[in-house]
Amino acid sequence: MTDNPLLQVTGIKKSYGDKQVLSGIHMTINEGDIYGLLGPNGVGKTTTLKSMLGLVSVDEGKFIYRGKEWKRNRKSNRVFGASIDEPVFYNHLSGIENLRVFGSLVGTKEKDIVQIMKDFDLYEDRNVSVKNYSQGMRQRLAISRVFLNDPEIIILDEPTNGLDPNGIKYMRTLIRRLSEEFGKTVILSTHLLGEAWHTCTRIGIIRDGEVVVEESIDEVNQKVGNDVDSFEEFFIKYTEDGIHD
Repeated sequence: MTDNPLLQVTGIKKSYGDKQVLSGIHMTINEGDIYGLLGPNGVGKTTTLKSMLGLVSVDEGKFIYRGKEWKRNRKSNRVFGASIDEPVFYNHLSGIENLRVFGSLVGTKEKDIVQIMKDFDLYEDRNVSVKNYSQGMRQRLAISRVFLNDPEIIILDEPTNGLDPNGIKYMRTLIRRLSEEFGKTVILSTHLLGEAWHTCTRIGIIRDGEVVVEESIDEVNQKVGNDVDSFEEFFIKYTEDGIHD
């Protein structure tokens, strides 16, 4: 991991009617980060991620990508890949057929689709209908789909939702591989603090629509102690009086 800023989020604000969801988000994601966006449910984590992708328009603020202001365009598909909300597939098709459909939209070659399925331990089940996939397999297929356009930044919204302990452990290892083996920068949201502590290299904590803490996991551990219980107490200190649903 380096300390080279890859993506900077500066002063992002977003309201829905009279409700202000984001009141000035500032974040710096360095190249190679596994950046955990943390906060209780309802504080704006998903809205923040969707704003990065251009899926949600913002009222104020901007995004700086590699030192230049970034706005979504056709080239964005080479910058970002994302799995937001519950992944949706063609359930009557097999895993590899799903990837072929989505791969056709971005020009992915068949040999690359096969390799991606091998990379994420799905190749043996490539001809199984997705309706018969476990939740863990569906999550891996969702990340495989993200990989089809070989993006630089991968955004994952609650990637361990619905997984059993074995699935959570596998996903933790997979997210590390995305950074260490495949050279991707990963931004993920989660409310599972143990997973953030085990997986992330840096964190941002949202409270009342703002990022109130942004530090490396190593910096946090040096302050409060190198264990997950201390990390949870650190998180609660900054969020227990915040506004959330």
